[in-house]
Amino acid sequence: MPQARKKAKKTVVTPSRLTHHLQESAFLFSILVAVYLVACLFTYSPTDPGPFSTTNSDHVQNAGRILGAWIADAFLGLTGYIAYLLPVITIFAGWRVWSKKPDDSETGVMEVVAAITGLALFLLSSTGLSDMHLLPPAGSMPANGGGVIGAVVASPLLQWTGMLGATLFLFSMMLVGITLFTGLSWFRVMDITGQITLSIIDWLVTRIANMRDWFAGRRAKAKRGEVRKTDSIRQKGKIAPKIEPQISMPPENTSKRVAKEKQRPLFNNMPADSLPPLDLLDEPHDQLPGYSEDALKALSKQVELKLADFGVQVDVVDPYASPEEIKEEYSYELSPGIDGPYHGIVVAVNHREYMDLDEDYFLSISHEGAVFADLKGIFRDKITSLNYWSL
Repeated sequence: MPQARKKAKKTVVTPSRLTHHLQESAFLFSILVAVYLVACLFTYSPTDPGPFSTTNSDHVQNAGRILGAWIADAFLGLTGYIAYLLPVITIFAGWRVWSKKPDDSETGVMEVVAAITGLALFLLSSTGLSDMHLLPPAGSMPANGGGVIGAVVASPLLQWTGMLGATLFLFSMMLVGITLFTGLSWFRVMDITGQITLSIIDWLVTRIANMRDWFAGRRAKAKRGEVRKTDSIRQKGKIAPKIEPQISMPPENTSKRVAKEKQRPLFNNMPADSLPPLDLLDEPHDQLPGYSEDALKALSKQVELKLADFGVQVDVVDPYASPEEIKEEYSYELSPGIDGPYHGIVVAVNHREYMDLDEDYFLSISHEGAVFADLKGIFRDKITSLNYWSL
């Protein structure tokens, strides 16, 4: 009979302490080498000795002395301007060694081969592009912009494909080399670039919209100031309102027939006066508190300002209010008189002088089809010829 076999467990390789220390040492050493390369390359002088130098001067101007002069002359002569990227490449290579995780040996070898291949492709393609498109000043470099390697790479490509073909081929090889050496995904770069671009465009659109709203608010504020100024000048020439109270006539003497046919009381134990007792009425329902006088005046002011934004002139009349106190508290002036006819009338207070007015008076100071807003509801069921509205 076939026997079951125990599945072999995959062993997880853990780095030893010595391996970790060696990786850290390699990274630190790469930083020191990069600093030395920067000092040597940026203090290069054509008069210093080196493999590509034609002078025999014993005076060394390089910060790395004789070794630094030889290293700078060799790298600049071989790779041209690309030599200035060697410190960055050195630090990145050290970081790759330090950040490398333990993995399968075969995969690790393939990664090393891919990184070396990418570095070689990058150096060949970038030096070729530098040789074709960068021309250093005379006497400042040991060779052309791409050095000896760039001249060897660019010369045959220029003969076979021309400037355009050689540039496209070398540029594509440089992108492939960067991907193999660094593991960078160009599609990820395009996604991030597009996201940043869209975010910037959205931010600009939002800012432009906010600026338009801000300018519109400034224009509305300036227009409101002009309306207030014009309204103040217009109201100064008006005559103070004079509301005549209606005179109630005394009732006529009733005749004997009227007294005879008068309605007899329906309830017993009625008081001697003509009014029935209050206990005959139902208990009042709980009523919510309404608007106070100050709140109504504030609402009236807001309504006036909103109407002024649309070019509507408003006359505010209150015979009991003090013009000085109103101006100090609400920053607007009362109208000294009624200058009709109006397209709308708003009654916001229940003064006795207003309660004695009738519909004929309001018809005389309003246009046909005017709106009558009764905030207190004191003219409910009394206004029929105007467009009546109440809270």
